[in-house]
Amino acid sequence: MTGNAICPGSVRTDLTNKLFDQREKEIIDAIPLRRIGTPEDIAEVVAFLVTVSPNFITGEVIDVDGGQYVN
Repeated sequence: MTGNAICPGSVRTDLTNKLFDQREKEIIDAIPLRRIGTPEDIAEVVAFLVTVSPNFITGEVIDVDGGQYVN
């Protein structure tokens, strides 16, 4: 069994729409990939982690944020 964490950045959802509508340009300007994330962006990483392919990846924190919070 493996254990990993996904840390999403700015992701547009029903709960965040109002914030993004008010500050969209400011938020996008802070993201190197120049777009707000989608739930599908997060789902793709989840799908990758649940496949057999990454079976030797464990204990990782994966930022899915378009480079917004580069470590």
